[in-house]
Amino acid sequence: MLLPPVEPSQYQHSSWRHLLNAAGAIPSMSRKATCLDNAVAENFFGHLKEEMFHHDTFTSAEELTTAIDDYICWWNTERISIKRKGLSPVQYRAQALAA
Repeated sequence: MLLPPVEPSQYQHSSWRHLLNAAGAIPSMSRKATCLDNAVAENFFGHLKEEMFHHDTFTSAEELTTAIDDYICWWNTERISIKRKGLSPVQYRAQALAA
């Protein structure tokens, strides 16, 4: 079920909560005045949209799901980062565990 776009201030409105309940969805909200609660997720989804979603066309939901699964696998195992001294997440964790 596709849900309509909602402004951030409307997420707490009773009609929105009713729509979520009817769809069997559970809302996820950060604590009041703590915008950094979602920073990690927002960062990931920003990269996902910019690096994968906005540059490809998908002909089916299955094709999109496969592309997202592949991206998440790449994100968690292969991507390198300057903050991790050019290592992938797997290499960085292995190095940290060996120390």
